[in-house]
Amino acid sequence: MMSVGGEEGMNGPVIPKGKTAGIIIIGDEVLKGQVTDINSHYMAKELYSLGIKLCRISTIPDDLGEIASEVNGFSSQFDYVFTTGGIGPTHDDITYVGVGRAFGESTEINPVMGAMLDTWLGHKGYAPEVISKMAQMPPSAQLLFDPSTSKSFPIVQVRNVYIFPGIPQYLQRMFPRLKAHLGGALKFYGRTLYVDSAEIGITPSINAAVEEFKGRVTFGSYPILDNLYYSTRLTMDSVREEDVEAAAQFLTASLPKGSVVHYDSDPVSSASAKIYDLVQKEGDALHGPVSTAVQVRHPIRLILIDSSSSFYDEERRLSFFSKFCLYKNPK
Repeated sequence: MMSVGGEEGMNGPVIPKGKTAGIIIIGDEVLKGQVTDINSHYMAKELYSLGIKLCRISTIPDDLGEIASEVNGFSSQFDYVFTTGGIGPTHDDITYVGVGRAFGESTEINPVMGAMLDTWLGHKGYAPEVISKMAQMPPSAQLLFDPSTSKSFPIVQVRNVYIFPGIPQYLQRMFPRLKAHLGGALKFYGRTLYVDSAEIGITPSINAAVEEFKGRVTFGSYPILDNLYYSTRLTMDSVREEDVEAAAQFLTASLPKGSVVHYDSDPVSSASAKIYDLVQKEGDALHGPVSTAVQVRHPIRLILIDSSSSFYDEERRLSFFSKFCLYKNPK
């Protein structure tokens, strides 16, 4: 978990405090392993990009008491709370009631939501009480619509709690709308080092870096078992870019010589850009063959055979390129 608040010490820089957040995943189906939660992973990445520190993720059942208790606790601890799941028409969709109970509120039909749902669904023959259930929410609820369209489903906000559906596609369409409402006031900077050494062997170096940059940089160390090029992934995060760069240099200097590798974690999505970048690097060993390839008059295709390849040293970079097959497109 990233730490962005507090001060480093008497002689160090003051680290500004940022906004905090908590996520509550609501649903028996998640706890039973019937549904995989990808919503918290998506929101964690989005919150990081907004400079908001995600402090906790909780998964709870469809139980009114637990929902009310968790929402109440999260709301008092964090600046922003996000819930997913439990806002549909069935018996176990009780999130609005639970959120209302957390703040001592009952629920009633929100007139704007009720009218919208009636317009969308009323003519389809669904039971009126089923439709109206989805409009039952605490009286203090605010509806956050997408201003760019008249047909958006609103994010429901109750105090500092933002209530989302559990269906990932809907959540991912709606969440970017919050960028105008949330203020992180910080920017997180991160660096990753890929190390071709076992984690246990480099632990002293990691511990030394943690002590050296205590209060300024948060470190993560992750052993990797299924990669041909590195064995440990080290991450560094901070609200100060210069601290991250200094930590990366400190670690690189203290790790075994040659163990830090240049690894491209996503060689496929921007493969064409990397290929043309090599054309511009006349001193690179691959400049000649790549330049020749891209100058072929006939259209060509590049098929990546080994998607885990990297560019981290001369030999393996050459090997990477040799695993591309070039052939002419049929007319």
